[in-house]
Amino acid sequence: MNDEILLRHVAGRTTPREELALQRWLRESPDHERQYHEMAALLRAAREADHRWRGAGPPTAAEVIKLAEGDLAAGGSRPGAPRSIRRRFFVRAAAAAAVVAAATGARVLSHSIRSSHLPVTEFVAGPAESSTVNLDDGTVVRLAASSRLRLYDRSNAREVFLSGRAFFAVAKRSGQPFRIRTSAGQVTVLGTRFDLEARTEDLRVLVVEGTVALSSRGGEARITRGQIGRVIRGVPVQPIPVPDVTSMLDWTGNFLAFQDTPLEQVAREIQRHFGVQVNIADETLRQRTFTGSFSDWTLAQVMEVVCAASNAECTVARDVTMRPR
Repeated sequence: MNDEILLRHVAGRTTPREELALQRWLRESPDHERQYHEMAALLRAAREADHRWRGAGPPTAAEVIKLAEGDLAAGGSRPGAPRSIRRRFFVRAAAAAAVVAAATGARVLSHSIRSSHLPVTEFVAGPAESSTVNLDDGTVVRLAASSRLRLYDRSNAREVFLSGRAFFAVAKRSGQPFRIRTSAGQVTVLGTRFDLEARTEDLRVLVVEGTVALSSRGGEARITRGQIGRVIRGVPVQPIPVPDVTSMLDWTGNFLAFQDTPLEQVAREIQRHFGVQVNIADETLRQRTFTGSFSDWTLAQVMEVVCAASNAECTVARDVTMRPR
């Protein structure tokens, strides 16, 4: 697999055709998955090195690799994660360091926290547009207009600060919760999808899949699938059920995101999004899961990737039919 495509995927900038090729390549061999995780670690390390050595000259490839090896060691739960990055990755490390600014997009602002020296990255959506952010752990965030997401890029920690509104599709990591801090309270999850809006002392969370823990100075609450929870003036209120969760996500536009979501649920959301019937002609296939996100893709492009990743044979016509290969 071309290194440039791997880098673009980590930065969330692959084309539909590249995404399909990457999904097939990852399924071919465990060694391919190890190679992908090495590249992801190198890109994260390049970002961190850029902050650590800013003003003191660019980091060397060896320095970037040392940081990446530490990241891989900390994420030892990854299948077959190597103890060290092979020397052939020196060139890749240099390439990763060189393309960080371009790969992360023009709307990414970075600086260092003086008190802790931990790098911080801030993503900002303009006043008239939504923006999609792909985090290094696999979490996908759709930022609403005039919203801001700040993350702390630390080993073994997943923590962000949100001001405004965003849809989160949080990747699962065993024993590593994902925390979203806001001015009104904190949301903690392991792996789920939800819509979160935070303005001063008020917060609203709509859970599409999974469960979230909502806490503020006024108490705690658990919000489950199909419920909406609120914090008003710092105090959580009783969650209430929502008849049609997806109808409240129209603001995300032509965007879909899934995290280990059963294909049956994926099919329902694709149906509503594109206005077509999606038929899954096998019960076993319905229980398979899919992880991926799409921004401004056509139905044919979305189904091509979903079917390839699910090892399904699909027919896309007036309706969509999925069958096991």
